[in-house]
Amino acid sequence: MKVAFLGLGRMGVRMAHHILAAGHELAVWNRTPGRAGELTARGASEQGSVALAAGLRYLDAPVIGTIGPAEAGTLRVLVGAADADLAAARGILETFGDPGRIDHVGPVGAASALKTVFNLGLAEATAAAAEVLRYGTELGVDRSLLLSELAAGPLGFIVEYKRAMLESGDYSTPAFTVAGLAKDVRLATESVAGRLPIAEATLALTAAATRAGHAEHDFAALAAADVPDPA
Repeated sequence: MKVAFLGLGRMGVRMAHHILAAGHELAVWNRTPGRAGELTARGASEQGSVALAAGLRYLDAPVIGTIGPAEAGTLRVLVGAADADLAAARGILETFGDPGRIDHVGPVGAASALKTVFNLGLAEATAAAAEVLRYGTELGVDRSLLLSELAAGPLGFIVEYKRAMLESGDYSTPAFTVAGLAKDVRLATESVAGRLPIAEATLALTAAATRAGHAEHDFAALAAADVPDPA
């Protein structure tokens, strides 16, 4: 099948490799040229514009997962598409996604919207965990004890997910960067008519983490950022 793949970032390039490995004819495009070298060496064609990849059926398929599942081909895939288009593309999605976790969530656009909701929740939970950790630390509570208690409470998912980094303070091997998280939070704040106050506070924390040198570190580095000054 002829496949056009748009976007060759940290996740996209890994996903595109799976499509090539499955034997599909692949055309790729990236907003910033020069990232397709490994793919073109394996037979993909790089296009200079999105228009040159036109004429195909379209679906949006953002993923839930990080670099590990992307390399393993086990991502959760959210799909916005017509039924017939998803049926035609399912085999391609299964090259990089877990076949049991390819979720049809509505028409084109619905999947991208749901992904921003998911990532905003992830960002706000991380910001909450960072603040509670800072509070407990300033009260003199042992950090290991803090993490154990938080892991058993409402912030348990994010604390368990990032516990090794939160314990060691080493955020240098990112699954998802502070910069990437900030982009998604900013997108959320710009996508609604009213304010999202918690999102705005989280965005300020990502800015503080960026100023502290953590832009390309794992998003758990929000816990290492200084508290932003009040607006």
